[in-house]
Amino acid sequence: MSVGHAWRVDGSPLAQAVAGVVRLVLAALLVGFALTSDSLHDYPHYAALILFHPYIVRQALGVELAPFHVVWVSIALFLHPLGGIFGLYDTVWWWDHLTHLASATLVAGPTYLLARAYYLNGETPFVPGWTVPAAVLTTTLALGLVWEGIELVHPWLVVYSDEDTAYDAVFNVLGALATIAAAPRLLGGLVAQTLPVWPAGRDGGGDDSSDGEDGDHHPEFETVGD
Repeated sequence: MSVGHAWRVDGSPLAQAVAGVVRLVLAALLVGFALTSDSLHDYPHYAALILFHPYIVRQALGVELAPFHVVWVSIALFLHPLGGIFGLYDTVWWWDHLTHLASATLVAGPTYLLARAYYLNGETPFVPGWTVPAAVLTTTLALGLVWEGIELVHPWLVVYSDEDTAYDAVFNVLGALATIAAAPRLLGGLVAQTLPVWPAGRDGGGDDSSDGEDGDHHPEFETVGD
């Protein structure tokens, strides 16, 4: 049985339409801002990511994002260029914290999908459940530090202070922790799509919503009703 059919993550036609409109509007705003400002080089790639991230995720992870996920990713991608265009990083004290929190979830989410799918794969050796949140936390923090390094050498990025860099790391961690807390319910269906067959080694058939041998509840295998 293909696990990808255990969850319905496509959403209603109305929800899909709303998500599509959100993507188009945000991408059009960024293109418009870029064409009417001196920052043409900064923002068109964000518009492209907003438009095409569902296809990128589908090709890279084999996952079909639900409308909720599409809207969340689109808004998270939109926050940084919006702050740069309108100077919100300088005028709103919490804007930098918000963008790092949101951006961290964009790293933590895919990391959770891959780590959780590996953990649930019945063909892999037993690994303790804490390795999934540990992988999410360390990957998000590590990539956040890489970004801070890029800021040091990138001519268009601004490093305000060592204190600001420390705050960035803190909010990256908070974004990872928020993703870990919400992922079992918000990303469970996406994890199920990444598994090609039912992972009998951990949840060997039977009740879709049963706990596995490790006593860990697996919402990925709960069927969503109509």
